[in-house]
Amino acid sequence: MTVGIFILVLAGAGIFGYYFISAKPNGDSVISKDKDPQASVNASSSDASIDSSVKDNAIGYRTKENLPLFPSDYKVINSSKFIKDSTSPETKKRLEDRFNVVISDIDKTPDSVELWVSLGNIKKSFEDYEGARNAWEYASLIRPGGATSYVNLGDLYWHFLPNYPKAEFNYKKAIENSPQSIGIYKDLSDMYRYDYKEKSQMADDILFDGLSQNPNNVSILIWLAGYYRDTGNKTKAIEYFEKAFKIEPDNAAIKREIEDLK
Repeated sequence: MTVGIFILVLAGAGIFGYYFISAKPNGDSVISKDKDPQASVNASSSDASIDSSVKDNAIGYRTKENLPLFPSDYKVINSSKFIKDSTSPETKKRLEDRFNVVISDIDKTPDSVELWVSLGNIKKSFEDYEGARNAWEYASLIRPGGATSYVNLGDLYWHFLPNYPKAEFNYKKAIENSPQSIGIYKDLSDMYRYDYKEKSQMADDILFDGLSQNPNNVSILIWLAGYYRDTGNKTKAIEYFEKAFKIEPDNAAIKREIEDLK
């Protein structure tokens, strides 16, 4: 079968109001070129499956015995008809084979969050952004204490299905679940700074949140310094570059930044 694909950078979470069908549906996996408007007909909302049977532990999880209903489109890739057919047949075949393997593995181990994340990654490669969203939201539903699916959804809602409040929600959930993952603070800061104009003043606030969770982290100090340098606050830029340089006195790049600012 011929499917046009862009190989996209796979990036980086939980709004659960989408449609789901039986947890163990039958039928072969399908890769289609056009979106099926009937894909969610007669499906029930996942919200109905959120109940007290979820385990109360460090990361939260559902077992095979209490899984919510699967996304109705999980065995289908609705490839964007606008994709340029620029990918080699070998690459297409490899992605299609990987998709079928992941579907087979999910049927065997439906409570594996890694498989659902992988499924979303593959769907995103086909520019099936809604399908990727549904897979990652399902991953967030069965592992509400994880971070990867929320990060992926944050990136998706930032860049591909633009909805900045949803992107913010998912990035914040990822931070809540994994406060030592410093890159999430940078992603959210950049979204505030460059795109979510109503909250642009929070671009440095979220980096300070990251610094409070990761004291003296050189990367966050440099991000803060760079933010202040680029927004014209030379005094604060020097302050945070100097704090970073105090921790890494052999870092020539930081030294140059300080010299240039002075």
